[in-house]
Amino acid sequence: MIRINKVSTFMAYADQLPPEVLADINQRISDWLNSGGTMEDPYIQQQFNYAERILNQAKEQEEIPFVAFGNDELDGNDPVGTHEICPNCGEEHEVGYGEKVNPDGTREPSKLLAFITCTKSGATYLIGIKGKKIK
Repeated sequence: MIRINKVSTFMAYADQLPPEVLADINQRISDWLNSGGTMEDPYIQQQFNYAERILNQAKEQEEIPFVAFGNDELDGNDPVGTHEICPNCGEEHEVGYGEKVNPDGTREPSKLLAFITCTKSGATYLIGIKGKKIK
């Protein structure tokens, strides 16, 4: 997690901030200093905290796994069963499914995404889409 509590640290990360965020923070700090404030004032730390939040959110998003399949890419794959082999422990685990959230907020079962939860590690694995196994 990125922590910024002094100008030198802020400057070290400045190039990783979106240009509009960097411009906003620079303008706010300049305005503050021009109005008689100092770099030691809590307002400056608030600007550093804002930069931290933006940088840490971007870092978290980079770590989110992403998978994509074409429209017909899974058509030839085997169907998902009621139990499937866990990629972690090699044992069979019961297949679970997500729910569809309707526009009115109600939920109904959906077989769009199939997953198993490893009983040894507690990790959840996506194993099927629309009733077809992911190879």
